[in-house]
Amino acid sequence: MKAPTPPREEGHSQLGGSGCSRWMACPGSVRLSRAARPSLPSPYALEGTKAHEIAAAVLRTGRWPSDVPSDMKEAVEVYVEHVGKVALASSSGTVLAVEQSFDLGRLHAGARGTVDALVYDSHSKHLTVWDYKHGSGVVVEADGNRQLLYYALGACLAHPTWAVDVLDLVIVQPRAPHPQGPVRIWRTFGYRLLEWWADLEGAMAATDAPDAPLNPGDHCRFCPAAGSCPALRDRAMLTAKQEFSAVTLEAALDGEAEKLGRALDAVPQIEAWIEGVKALAHAELERGSPVPGWKLVAKRATRRWRENGDAFRAAQNLAAKLGVGASDLLAPAELLSPAQVEKALPKDRRGLLEPLVLKESTGTTLAPERDPRPPVQPTLPAAEFSVVESEQCQIGTESEAVKP
Repeated sequence: MKAPTPPREEGHSQLGGSGCSRWMACPGSVRLSRAARPSLPSPYALEGTKAHEIAAAVLRTGRWPSDVPSDMKEAVEVYVEHVGKVALASSSGTVLAVEQSFDLGRLHAGARGTVDALVYDSHSKHLTVWDYKHGSGVVVEADGNRQLLYYALGACLAHPTWAVDVLDLVIVQPRAPHPQGPVRIWRTFGYRLLEWWADLEGAMAATDAPDAPLNPGDHCRFCPAAGSCPALRDRAMLTAKQEFSAVTLEAALDGEAEKLGRALDAVPQIEAWIEGVKALAHAELERGSPVPGWKLVAKRATRRWRENGDAFRAAQNLAAKLGVGASDLLAPAELLSPAQVEKALPKDRRGLLEPLVLKESTGTTLAPERDPRPPVQPTLPAAEFSVVESEQCQIGTESEAVKP
């Protein structure tokens, strides 16, 4: 498996489907996002990209790569199996498309996207569109999902001969608990896309206005310009003053449920601004640009085995060095972590682990200058950073298969 590439996110389209809930609610965010300094993709985004790559490969070839982590395979398998189940249940002549790119230039220049997977049954005029969500932090609903409507419209424009009577829009999110389970389906009708077309075209045009308004809200959480948005900053400051005064906090702590509820309602917008500011500062320090009073420090190091390769062979070698049985070091399908092995050893023998493990930090984090940890030098020069950010990455090309 090759190293993960930056997230494909509609080729960095400013009017892509993944952000349409945000820019439809806040047209001015598009203008701010164009001016914002790009940041590196987060580890979560890279993990999601890798999961999408694996899913696409399995759907195209029917085979799993040999190096898929067990926890990732378990999640991706839910998505792959659901797509396969729908495709197999459809009539002869059904089309399955995986990671299909489309262009919405008829609505607005630069609008484009990529559908994770779709199945079209020409006999029943039934179109099913999937969006796989590998993340677990934010639960995504299928009903009325704008991103899925965006993808469905793109798929229909890419295939103008398709007549769609029934439309199933599917969210698969295996790692985020939901009362309806990991697969959520919203069934609607083809004519809904005509209404959506008009809504979408009007919202896209609104983002072109020089004075397009900035409207802070829950959609700010994933806005690339959250850290520099004056409207979000002002809203966060005002909300903090109103809802988090000493009197309010005292009342909340005394159990006044209504005031406590209002304070909790205010948290997401304040957090969105704070996280945006932190991400902006982190990106500046990564480039080598100073942020007075702040620096980057290494995150807490985690340990991994120095010896790589076949897990059973590694367990045998480690067992011989530690004087224990190989079975004591193996989980059902993988080598136990250094921390787990350490717990299984007597205290007077745990020092034997030191030469066998490596301590590696998972990245950097912001810290004030007074923090005792040493600063970390930037690892990505500004020139190299801009090249990485400008690279347009897409996972594969359109892949269509017709059932026999």
